[in-house]
Amino acid sequence: MVTARQAKRLRVPLAERPERLIEVVTYPGGPREVFRVYPEAALAAYSDAHLYHMVLAVEAIARLHPTAWSIPHRGGLTIPDAHLLFPWGEALLEVDTGHYSIEAVVAKLRAFRTDRLYWASTRRERLKWVLDLARKLGKPVTPLLVPPVV
Repeated sequence: MVTARQAKRLRVPLAERPERLIEVVTYPGGPREVFRVYPEAALAAYSDAHLYHMVLAVEAIARLHPTAWSIPHRGGLTIPDAHLLFPWGEALLEVDTGHYSIEAVVAKLRAFRTDRLYWASTRRERLKWVLDLARKLGKPVTPLLVPPVV
């Protein structure tokens, strides 16, 4: 699942992938935006919101430069958006577009049992809010700001 820009930067061939336009609200209260994405064939029927979430996960992964990673095709409160492997160990990635309730964020922070959790968002205010919440829960979180249009 990539945009054309990501495919070029990550050297992902697009010839075998279907092209799809998705329309999403990139943050609560924001305008609807249209993106051209190139999902793997198995993901082509996913909802626009799910595909956008995956595009942001790919962008976060590209910025972190892990040696290996996996993105589960279905998420949930107890499933992170990506598992990352680095030379120094493993980490988890959660992508937050601002649509999660406080209860959902607390559930995710409690469920992810790791010393290294990256929390990616397109908005600085959201990252600050999550960091404050994580501190109150005693959970280590590393913030990662990703652009909303990739």
